[in-house]
Amino acid sequence: MKKVDKIFEEICSLNLLELKILIDKANEKFGNLNKIENFKKDKEEKKIILELTSIGDNKISSIRMVKDILKIDLMKAKKIVDNVPQVLLEDIEKKKAEEIIKKFSKIGCICNLK
Repeated sequence: MKKVDKIFEEICSLNLLELKILIDKANEKFGNLNKIENFKKDKEEKKIILELTSIGDNKISSIRMVKDILKIDLMKAKKIVDNVPQVLLEDIEKKKAEEIIKKFSKIGCICNLK
């Protein structure tokens, strides 16, 4: 770790021009480091599709849940529930989709991620 600390101290002492030259050389040697970081972020933030595949035994609770999550009127929610499997949401974050799946599973519904 002392080696890394020593190198870091050396880097901190560089002026902006020297730092830019160092970054350019690192990019030449190891590939564009910014592209690698952006690729990781894009992969993590990839949006997914949430599909309701089964409503379970309680149709009324399923209709209410669809209505609340999608913020639609009761008749539209009923139409979705009557015609499962149905895509509920597209291009949502995985974390949000998992929260919604938990809510649906509490009332006996099954959802899938695509």
